[in-house]
Amino acid sequence: MKVKLLFLFTSMLFINICFSQVTVDTLNKALNEFKTDRDAKFGVFKIVQYSGLSPNFRVIQDTEVNNAIAYIKGKKRYIRYNPSFMKRVNDSTKTDWAAISVLAHEIGHHLLGHTLRNQESNPGDELAADRYSGFMLFQMGATLEETLRCVETEGNLHGTKTHPPRSARIDVITEGWKDAKNLKNKKITDFSPERSNIEETFKYSCSFVGDENTYYVNNVNQMVWYDNYANPIVIGVLKESKGKNYKWDYFYDKTLYKIDTGGSIWLITTYGSSLKVGELNDINSAIENK
Repeated sequence: MKVKLLFLFTSMLFINICFSQVTVDTLNKALNEFKTDRDAKFGVFKIVQYSGLSPNFRVIQDTEVNNAIAYIKGKKRYIRYNPSFMKRVNDSTKTDWAAISVLAHEIGHHLLGHTLRNQESNPGDELAADRYSGFMLFQMGATLEETLRCVETEGNLHGTKTHPPRSARIDVITEGWKDAKNLKNKKITDFSPERSNIEETFKYSCSFVGDENTYYVNNVNQMVWYDNYANPIVIGVLKESKGKNYKWDYFYDKTLYKIDTGGSIWLITTYGSSLKVGELNDINSAIENK
């Protein structure tokens, strides 16, 4: 009888210990997942707060994604992340800024409009999101070393079909971080962009059919376009035309355009026919007529 009671007591004690261990493990797992979810949502909140926006992103754990992804579904903006990936990058980089940089990168995809296009990501979009990430991490207090830690650890050395090489990503993240640093405590009193070594005294403005951009021709006959950072980019040169009916010749991407004395721009096909595709307008005349 004593042996049976001892066996029963031992069995109950073993079951109780096992049950307690399962309960503790389950509780720890739940707490860890909650902490990850809490930290991810708090990270997104702080990033958009520094952007001056409201946190209207849905942040969701998903073990099916490799790392993190931004997308739109039903007009709502989502960020899904793999909690194991977030933990791994933080552990491997020894800094919580690694996970924040991943989230900032995905928010960048949303704010830069990449998720509005229903297509696969590309290296250009990834670099733009990287630049935003670098900018925001400086704003939030990360050092450049902390900002770069994640891409230095996780970035692909040679790049992939959708992501550029690690070195290119490091460069643009650094640019974003330095841009934010240069803006800190800088009072903007002059809204004119910085001067470049390109001639920016213009004679003509130029527009093409189906192209929303405006182009300019400077005093040395260069065709100039401004990028999104207000940097002047020379994309071609106008040369005097040898033809009787045209004033200028303009080559772009191996295509010949001719400009007549009235400012009309003509595309010359390989068969010799011409198609009007744009206008060249005299800036000084336009100003005088106002």
